Amino acid sequence: ATPMSNKPVGPLEFIESDWGLRMKLYPVQRVIIKAHYGIPLDDTTPFTITNWKRENPRQMTEKEYLAYLYSEGRSNIKEVIPGKQLPKMCLSLGRRSGKTSLAACIFGYETYKLILKGDPQKYYGLPATNNIQLIAVATDKDQAGLLYQEVSGHFRSCNFFAPYTANNTQSYARFQTPEDVAKYGSYADNQGAKATIKVTFRSCVAKGLRG
Repeated sequence: ATPMSNKPVGPLEFIESDWGLRMKLYPVQRVIIKAHYGIPLDDTTPFTITNWKRENPRQMTEKEYLAYLYSEGRSNIKEVIPGKQLPKMCLSLGRRSGKTSLAACIFGYETYKLILKGDPQKYYGLPATNNIQLIAVATDKDQAGLLYQEVSGHFRSCNFFAPYTANNTQSYARFQTPEDVAKYGSYADNQGAKATIKVTFRSCVAKGLRG
């Protein structure tokens, strides 16, 4: 069951729990999520890593693996500062490395956190009618579509989002905040009801993206 609290659970619990996204992260994905959200890395239990050909297996702990990525110039993060969420991560990740799945998890978690704030516009000091947008930028239209499909699949399968989900298209999804529901009514009852959270998926060459 979803925790009955306005305080969000941690990203790993939300991503992997039965009431959340129900995803099983690979060890390397867990390292990236932990590094981004300031969750202490494990320094005792090793896991196996290989090269892109699935050769040359080696054993590293999470802490050792992040230090290894940094030494190879594949990460801008050398170590995790517990409790400090990073505003920017720069990672070297090749094809079929799980980038889309990771991005989908982060979008799901950040949308969940916004909704739990009740009135995120008030929380961030924004005008009440302002939209809050989460924007994913992919290399092309096809990649943006793949990310949309994965993220929208999470939104559909996670019961937490059901009361807040408004209209979805092939390029964006809208959600109501609890404050939207209180002010304008539920979208399920009135499809004209305002929804002020928008998750957008665009190509980096899309017209109007800069605006």
